[in-house]
Amino acid sequence: MSESSPRRVIGVVGNVRHWGPWNDPQPTMYSSWRQHVWEYPGGRANLHLAKTWMVRTVADPAALASAVKGVVAQVDKDQAVSNLMTMEQLLSGWLVTQRFNLRLYGTFAAMALTLAVLGVYGVMSYFVSQRTREFGIRMALGAGRKDILRLVLRQAILLSLVGIAVGVACSVALTQLIKNQLFGVTPTDPITIVVVSLILALVSLIASYLPARRAAKVNPLVALRYE
Repeated sequence: MSESSPRRVIGVVGNVRHWGPWNDPQPTMYSSWRQHVWEYPGGRANLHLAKTWMVRTVADPAALASAVKGVVAQVDKDQAVSNLMTMEQLLSGWLVTQRFNLRLYGTFAAMALTLAVLGVYGVMSYFVSQRTREFGIRMALGAGRKDILRLVLRQAILLSLVGIAVGVACSVALTQLIKNQLFGVTPTDPITIVVVSLILALVSLIASYLPARRAAKVNPLVALRYE
């Protein structure tokens, strides 16, 4: 833009997300409120109809409301002061939709994790019931309870790893649909994927332990008569 006089740069600040944390920082220039729209082409007049003041304090921000109004009244008693709020309140208003989505996704994730635990437990219980006779034969031939326990857990871990691998592949593809709702993390964040995979593996191991322990306690004589 062309101006009648050059501007002096008095400082450089970091990126600021003026339009919410979900939008990338845009090129921004701070200028004195004394510089009106006619002094720099391209400016928007509506930005100068209202002024925003920000006050930093180490005390309770809500307790400064009356003090701020008093200071403004000393300068201009006819100046109205409105929309007093703390930075936490401002951010809360910005993030209300994101927080709702977070609770919604969290609820679905908890339900999915519960169903996964029940599913793993059910599959392993069925697996144990179908192989009860086999476990009895193994124990009759000299296999110990720890051997049976390791056998069942190894099978459960193998199935869980296959399921986790398929789930990670699907999640990498599907998270692209919600990437515009993510902030500070990418849809394929490796730390998130690793942590979630470890949690699922641990949950699967815990859900498989009870059927595995039940298999290890099989009485060989009873198992050989099992049909």
